[in-house]
Amino acid sequence: MILAVDVGTTQLKAGLFDRAGRLAARAGHPLALIPHPDPLRHEADARMWIDGLARAAAELGVARTGSLEAVVVSGNGPTLVPVAADGAPQAPAMTWMDRRGVEEARIVAEASGAPTDPTFSLPNRSPR
Repeated sequence: MILAVDVGTTQLKAGLFDRAGRLAARAGHPLALIPHPDPLRHEADARMWIDGLARAAAELGVARTGSLEAVVVSGNGPTLVPVAADGAPQAPAMTWMDRRGVEEARIVAEASGAPTDPTFSLPNRSPR
């Protein structure tokens, strides 16, 4: 069996597939951003992702199948999560929607000659 997981902005979705690509079971659990008065700040609690994955895996019976061959994970990105040596999240995850880098994006755009949005990790076209 293949476990496919999508960690989205508003929901964690998981499906269990056989080798032929047939869906055996699926599960989903809601996710939410951390409310904040700053409209540029878009953060998530990564522990919600871990909890959602654990609940989805339990709901899908992953441990009972005994034949998990692969895990495929897709997620919203780039999202930055500071973690400790044991992998535990140390602060809220700065999501792909976070726009606090407005000034930094302006500097990159000026230096590269390419329009740069504060949500992008790199300029979206080659400099001239």
